Amino acid sequence: MDTSGTHRAELSLAGRRLSYLDFGPATGRPLLALHGHFSEGLGFAALAAELGPEWRVIAPDQRGHGESGRASDYSREGYVADAVALLDHLGVPSAVVLGHSMGGKNAYHLAARHPDRVSALVNVDDPVVIPDTGPSGITFCLDWPQRAPTREALLAGLGDAAPMVADLLRE
Repeated sequence: MDTSGTHRAELSLAGRRLSYLDFGPATGRPLLALHGHFSEGLGFAALAAELGPEWRVIAPDQRGHGESGRASDYSREGYVADAVALLDHLGVPSAVVLGHSMGGKNAYHLAARHPDRVSALVNVDDPVVIPDTGPSGITFCLDWPQRAPTREALLAGLGDAAPMVADLLRE
């Protein structure tokens, strides 16, 4: 996959780094692509390649993911504020917003709070309503180690999940 036209940049939000990938020309139709938990903006590289120069795929590493900095707040409001700040920073008044999993939730909330910023919404693998009838779908990771002295020690602590997340770990 050719990602040679990809531009990685970052935006400082109150001292926290928001890293993003900008695929395609600035003149392409903007598509803000929001990834799910345990992922990052680079996951949209193949989509950006398929869409070609007609589209400008903007794929942030959402707070605490990929190359973006950790945040003290992981509320939906925080994720939405990041998306709006990124669109403002890039001078994009409105975009098609694609959200996968957690990114789908963030896309819904972005559209609800800022309908003028969302020209269309594409939901990938996220339910519209999540009933509060039990534990979250990501509770399996609550016992994972938060810190480890080495990458190898962290992977060992992840057990069977290590192969699924090894490529996503950052120092």
